Amino acid sequence: MSEARRLWMRFRLVNSAERAGYRDAVAAAAVLAGEVGAHFWAFEVDGGAGRFVEFLEGPQDVALTRLDELTRAS
Repeated sequence: MSEARRLWMRFRLVNSAERAGYRDAVAAAAVLAGEVGAHFWAFEVDGGAGRFVEFLEGPQDVALTRLDELTRAS
C-alpha cells in the first residue's frame, strides 16, 4: 500500500506592492516542498488581480505540517 498523502488548498490576496515578494516566497516554498517529498503550487485566479489559490500536496507527516506553517505567512 502506498503512503498516505494529503492535499491542502487555500486562497491568498496579494496587493500589487507585495507581488514580487510573494513570487519569491512561492519559489522558495516549492523548493522546500521538494526537499520533503511534497509539492507547492500557486496560481492567480482569473478575474481577480492579486487573488491566488495555493495547493500543498505531500505525505502526511510532520515535515508537511511544518511546510504549511512556513508558507502560511509567505
